[in-house]
Amino acid sequence: MPWRATSTQVHFVHMRRLPSFLLVCAVASSAAAQRVHSLPATPATVAYGYYWSQAKPVLTIASGDMVDVETMLTNTPAGLERMGVKPEDVPQRLRDIVTQVTGDARGPGGHILTGPIYVTGADSGDVLEVRIQSISLPIAYGYNGCSGFIRELCEERGSRLILLDRKKMTAEVAPGITVPLRPFFGSIGVAPAPALGRVSSNPPAQHAGNMDNKELVAGTTLFIPVWVKGALLELGDGHAAQGDGEVDQTAIETNLTGRIQVIVRKDLKLDWPRIETTTHWITMGADTSLVVATKTAVRQMVLFLQHTMGITQTQAYQAASMAADLHITQLVDGNVGVHMMIAKSYLTVPPKPREMTGFEAWGSFGERRRVIRAEPGITATLIAPATIDPTRPVDLILYALPNGNTTEQTMGRTLAEGMDWHFDIQHIAAQTRVLREHGYPQSIVAYLEVDGRSWPSWRSSHGYPAANARIVQLVDELREAIGSPPRLSVTLTGHSGGGSFAFGFLDGQESLPPWLDRIAFLDSNYGFEAKHADKLVAWLRASTRHQLVALAYDDREIMLDGKKVVSDSGGTWRATDRMLRALGPSLRFAHDTLGAFVRESAPQVTLLRHPNPANRILHTEMIGEMNGFIHAMLVGRPGYGDAESVLRPERAYTRYVEPLARP
Repeated sequence: MPWRATSTQVHFVHMRRLPSFLLVCAVASSAAAQRVHSLPATPATVAYGYYWSQAKPVLTIASGDMVDVETMLTNTPAGLERMGVKPEDVPQRLRDIVTQVTGDARGPGGHILTGPIYVTGADSGDVLEVRIQSISLPIAYGYNGCSGFIRELCEERGSRLILLDRKKMTAEVAPGITVPLRPFFGSIGVAPAPALGRVSSNPPAQHAGNMDNKELVAGTTLFIPVWVKGALLELGDGHAAQGDGEVDQTAIETNLTGRIQVIVRKDLKLDWPRIETTTHWITMGADTSLVVATKTAVRQMVLFLQHTMGITQTQAYQAASMAADLHITQLVDGNVGVHMMIAKSYLTVPPKPREMTGFEAWGSFGERRRVIRAEPGITATLIAPATIDPTRPVDLILYALPNGNTTEQTMGRTLAEGMDWHFDIQHIAAQTRVLREHGYPQSIVAYLEVDGRSWPSWRSSHGYPAANARIVQLVDELREAIGSPPRLSVTLTGHSGGGSFAFGFLDGQESLPPWLDRIAFLDSNYGFEAKHADKLVAWLRASTRHQLVALAYDDREIMLDGKKVVSDSGGTWRATDRMLRALGPSLRFAHDTLGAFVRESAPQVTLLRHPNPANRILHTEMIGEMNGFIHAMLVGRPGYGDAESVLRPERAYTRYVEPLARP
């Protein structure tokens, strides 16, 4: 091997590689500390044609951080204009790079690579996990040359402009031949070992680099062995589409933007890069010899199967022959590339459930706890089941606390003499245990508390635009804290003033994200305004998984200390009226009853109001004594109908209440 003498095997610390969401707390910084960095391609932020251990970093990040990165195509403004690109359509940053990065600052290769990125904590012998979260096409064209593996087939030399249909995500590459666009970074790599010096960006090798592997689309993960302190990650050579082989030396070459997350993996040991897609594991090899590159890819697959499945070398080699597929990645980059793919569905032995790393033992039901403190004045307490099955979905319930209540009070416990009565009214922890016992065993609740114990006051004191933006960011941080199970179902809920958190999330972005599956207002929809309707309707229509739930009661005449509890325009009864008026034109509501509640329902929407004939304060009683939290989490799910409803005035969770005092 020309790049580094390889060892005879690759080691995984665990017999079976666990999905990242079980390891992220061990190998990355905490979610509260994760940052999203921006790295545009400029003359000061690119490495023009090389990977090098002595290259000066243009950005320093922590393990677990994300980077929004921009990359430039491998060409010049003059070359693009010769193909027919209008001068005004040539990115100014490309002009700046080509005119300002010259002489010794270039080469020996020709790719414009964004970086290097220094990853704190990465060092030789580690593995860099690069999660490709998104890739976009910022320009509407690309180009293809003609040279490569069989140059004599090029009757016409030179490059040809190819227009990209970014709405249909297709491109016509020849008359009558239209291909789907599957953009990917052709080159993602780290600095090679110092002894190799400044290496060309052209040939792929053990540092990854110009692999031109078309499988590296958004949603995939690349694992790269690290050779120097900080890793020095670089990206570039954007492709809108490519065939295996890349036989004429180019794909549809274009600019790209994307978001990556970078994690230092000290628990893995690799000699060659490896890829994980949603459906396959991929091993790779590269060499000047196609035979040697092929043998490397096969050997890496055998080692992967040995250490992942716990089988012998012979068994793994035979399995590779019967189950894995070899592909020629590319034939044109100096070192040719070969990769071998095996479907994840063939690896049928599931990993065992494991404790979530980074959580501590907590309570009397074998649960696990993690506390995340975030600025300004936010505390998120995550309570997870004892173990998580990495092959099954996870339900993340974001529960914003009611005014005046602590996290411990919201969770609930058996009262001892002299204890505050607030510990015995909501019992969200006990109700969550019921969910886990009845079809949703991987439910994790994040209890969201702020200094002052009032989300409405917190938003007001920090200014609504800034507070709303911070709420959106916090939700992303909590999702990252869980990681990447097969599916992460997110619910946004809260009681009383906790509804302000949900409205901050709604107001903090133009549209609701597709991964948000449920919004449940537990007598907390005070802040609803007509302006929210269009956003909610669009979200509901985006997926049949999406559910909107609200519980309320007739609070219009409630008196406390001789005064009405709500104003003449306030309260959740009137807020639900506003919801019906605003949503009604777009949704067809039906009217009936469920037990003591009046129910207004439309597809994926359930609004429940207790008419409260005794004119009592039912504010918390609905949520705790009537099992409102359980009902709001289950309504609309398969197997939960009126016959199974727990929305009634008797606790369904008594045996799950925490019996012991907590430290």
